[in-house]
Amino acid sequence: MKNTQYQTLVTRDEFIALYSLYQPWEEISQTLYYYDTLDLSLKKRGICLYVREIQNSFFFVFRIQTQKTRELSLPIEENRLDRHEKILELLSRLEIDPASLKVMSIMGTVRRVYLDEFGALQYDFNSYGESQDYEIRYVMKKETRDFLTRFRDKLKMAHITYLACADKIDRLLATLRTDN
Repeated sequence: MKNTQYQTLVTRDEFIALYSLYQPWEEISQTLYYYDTLDLSLKKRGICLYVREIQNSFFFVFRIQTQKTRELSLPIEENRLDRHEKILELLSRLEIDPASLKVMSIMGTVRRVYLDEFGALQYDFNSYGESQDYEIRYVMKKETRDFLTRFRDKLKMAHITYLACADKIDRLLATLRTDN
């Protein structure tokens, strides 16, 4: 099954309205540490490197934007890129000096999850840089052709219109600036 998900940004009031209809049973906090060079050379090349921390577990994520987005995720023991052979090998192939990489931004997310028969309705409150947003995501867990319709119907119950939005990493990247 492919990774099918939809997301939309909502206001705080819309977030609360939907939350009252589909009360989540699980809360997860995660932190994303976005790595780049000081001049954001990876961002300019369409490369995204970050470490996701969830309950003291760490995952290295590499994403490259070409005609199709490709992503690699590896569990790692700590938030250090210079201590994992596969990461060092990847960076070397891309001619990226690990010593040049710095944490350029941090995003905190508090996610509450409601499960139904077909997917996970996720309520995300995201904080990054000077920005905060409320995001509703619906992630498919059981294959169905009308998944987007199901998501739209859930949103309509709280008088929310579905509008696709950029994913949270792309929103974070949009806030990064350099003078170089």
